[in-house]
Amino acid sequence: MTPGLQKAEMYWKILGQLHGLHPVFFGKEPNTGRRPGVSVIISCYNQRRTLEMALESFFHQEMLPVEVIVADDGSDDDTLEWLDGFSDERWPFPVRYITRKHSWYRLASLNNSAANLSKGTRLLFTNADQVHCPTSIRDHAALPNNKVGAGIFKGISTGHSNKVTIEMIREFQSVERLGAEFPSGKTNTVYIGRVDPNVNPIVVWGGNFSVPWKTFEAIGGYDGGYDVGWGGEENDLVARCVKSGTSVQWVNGSVIYHLDHPIKVYAKKQLGTKRYLKR
Repeated sequence: MTPGLQKAEMYWKILGQLHGLHPVFFGKEPNTGRRPGVSVIISCYNQRRTLEMALESFFHQEMLPVEVIVADDGSDDDTLEWLDGFSDERWPFPVRYITRKHSWYRLASLNNSAANLSKGTRLLFTNADQVHCPTSIRDHAALPNNKVGAGIFKGISTGHSNKVTIEMIREFQSVERLGAEFPSGKTNTVYIGRVDPNVNPIVVWGGNFSVPWKTFEAIGGYDGGYDVGWGGEENDLVARCVKSGTSVQWVNGSVIYHLDHPIKVYAKKQLGTKRYLKR
């Protein structure tokens, strides 16, 4: 390898170009039109700063995603302008986004729209205020085709999450140390070994779980009835995956850190789970 290619950024850039030029060589599936690997879907609403860090965490994965699709719920900050303006050449995988006019928290239908544009054989759902450890994609991709992946969810407390920088994402141990020193308390680690996610899917948290595309397609994706607020849509999706015969497996090598923040007033008013279940 030449000295230039020894630099990680140049290496991944050239590898990404080769992926685009020779998709069959790099494993594009015949017949289905889907590529083996993970398509990442990031939900986002007015989260420009943390979205950049979330994307950066996928740039430094041991195994790259097939693509990243930002599912934007009508941001009116500079999120969309930033996505339009950054250079595609920086990323060794496609980064695209969809958006719509914001009227209410409607994650179910938003994620369905993004998933229908995806090309990978597995869908990883996450959010714009969460950063993934370097082995996250690799370990979700290693799951069998009949498994939903339940990743590990941790958090950095409000007041300290704003200390996370792009440089820390690139040296992920810095994020892990900050999370250990200032945990937010929002974590599903307490359930591992104690609660069976196949019996109680509420332990599968929405910022870090993956579903085989074939299963997602077969069950019709998210239930649009959850578009009455936030919460519960991912647990319902996992429960229907299990009902269809796709079991859940913990993915201990996929850890995300939620960059904690105060819940906005409008979000508190849009807690939709109980409202939908009561209906």
